[in-house]
Amino acid sequence: MSARPGRALAFIGFMGAGKSTAAREAAGALGTRAVDVDRLVEQRLGCTVEEAFDRHGWSYFRREGYDEFYPGYGVSWPILTGAVGMTYEQAGHSRAGLAIRRPDGTLLTLRDRAEHHRTSGEATLRAAVRRKTELLLDFARFHRTTGEGVPDVLLVPGEDAGRIEALVALLRGQGIRVEQAERAFRADARPHDGFRARREFPAGTYRVPARQP
Repeated sequence: MSARPGRALAFIGFMGAGKSTAAREAAGALGTRAVDVDRLVEQRLGCTVEEAFDRHGWSYFRREGYDEFYPGYGVSWPILTGAVGMTYEQAGHSRAGLAIRRPDGTLLTLRDRAEHHRTSGEATLRAAVRRKTELLLDFARFHRTTGEGVPDVLLVPGEDAGRIEALVALLRGQGIRVEQAERAFRADARPHDGFRARREFPAGTYRVPARQP
């Protein structure tokens, strides 16, 4: 097992899949270090939330992890475009109503939860402002390097042209560049799972460049 100098190995998967353990094992085998991105973000931005809660005497702890890619949280797209997605959530969601009694007998009201969320958001913003140069440089670096070494995607129209047109419209609506071939062409391409291999592509085939503006 080896890694090229200057390149990083990224372990990506669902919560509880063993990413951190695998990363530590790989780092030990390669003689390098493992970086937990979640922990890094917590250290850089989350510490201000802890300080803010301490000032108010509010209790806090992290009990549950969740998948940030669930679209209901609203942070998926900012993450995919290079931003830092952070979601704060507290106590019982919609089932809590105006108030919920916790296992220790204390009452947590909707007003409490709203105040905690507001305080968390403001603390995170203050931390981001303090580290704005670092965050902006990271954001710029992401956009300079994204897509490097990643193949472009070819979308071949099927019998229902409306489906691919809707997809292309959605991509373009999000600022993603999509090109369309005016004539048939040949290309070495690896098919997506479930599709047959092919080298001949018809006119009208769409190309989504991995390197986006």
